[in-house]
Amino acid sequence: MLKANTQYLVFSNGEKKIFQKYFPGYQVHIWQDSKDYQGKVAIIRDVRSVISSYVNMNQVSIADSFGIASRWNEYIDSINHSNIIRFEDLILDKNHSSYHVDNWFDNLNFNQNKQIWNISGVTLSKNNYLRYCSYPLDASLKFNSKDILNKYHIDGLKFKVPSSLRKGSLQRVEADSVKSGKVILEHIKARMGNINYEDIDILDYGCGVKFTQSIIQFGIKVKSYTGIDLDNDMIDYLSREVEAPNMSYYEVNFQNDMYNPGEDVKMNSETSLPTNKKFDLMICQSVFTHLDKDDFENLLVILRKNTKVDTNLFFTCFIDNIMKDNWKDANPKNPLVRIFYKEEYVRSILDKTGWDIVSYNRRSRQFLVGDNFLCKPK
Repeated sequence: MLKANTQYLVFSNGEKKIFQKYFPGYQVHIWQDSKDYQGKVAIIRDVRSVISSYVNMNQVSIADSFGIASRWNEYIDSINHSNIIRFEDLILDKNHSSYHVDNWFDNLNFNQNKQIWNISGVTLSKNNYLRYCSYPLDASLKFNSKDILNKYHIDGLKFKVPSSLRKGSLQRVEADSVKSGKVILEHIKARMGNINYEDIDILDYGCGVKFTQSIIQFGIKVKSYTGIDLDNDMIDYLSREVEAPNMSYYEVNFQNDMYNPGEDVKMNSETSLPTNKKFDLMICQSVFTHLDKDDFENLLVILRKNTKVDTNLFFTCFIDNIMKDNWKDANPKNPLVRIFYKEEYVRSILDKTGWDIVSYNRRSRQFLVGDNFLCKPK
């Protein structure tokens, strides 16, 4: 990716030191000192990492360093016509495992990250930094949420759910939440080769209400739909109010720091689903994003017990490949709100628990899903 006979342009003298720390021996020019960008390749590092390194090197506060973000935006704008390489791509390509020392993800807290995003998020998005971002996951210049949701028209909701029982980023706008369920179900269907849901027994683990509402609203024909969740009040409501005979709901009850912190019983590999049914499709939408690493593995083992030979498992998670550890709670003040994994670690756990990966896709604003895996039993 880097070439010995190429001249590289970096943001500042501090960035030159960082670049030479990991990639010594290349010709490096500093943006402020060189207004002639012809023939130079610009190295862009995530502005949050730039600020993090600046704070570490100069021992100043994050707040005092926010001015760097504006100058970084100016740097990116000024070299837009030049060749660009993302610094983090170089790190991944060379497998520099020590980069966490200088990576924002291991040095900034959630609120600091959010503040810097508010200053430079648009520029980050322009340069495809969503793949390295934990906040916000829904930013994109290419796909607008409203445009995607407005493909589907709703003239009155056929099945309403009290606001206290709705979850997810769209919970406040019920119609949008229902539409998003349709978008995601269509995406999963396409990933499986445009199968007919009418022939499919679906398990929705960590079900919430969105897919139930979407199935009813849009008349999606399914062979059967089984929803399982920790929320007893929600499960009671769905069991009582959903009249379709092919739709059923079950509660599970185990400790989870986000959704069920007061429970003493932990999930384990001996746990079973509250039904003996075998499923054609298992969906875990925004479930592993809120599980610690032990429960991540345990749930994969539990789900494996209720599979058919050709069952598909679709699940989302948050992937970050340049953080220090295999697993990290990105906002520990609010436990399990946003859990990140390294892709290699997820692959190893899937292999260990008896799953083969059919496909892995990065997060997609177009389909309203996070980083996601489609798997089959080994």
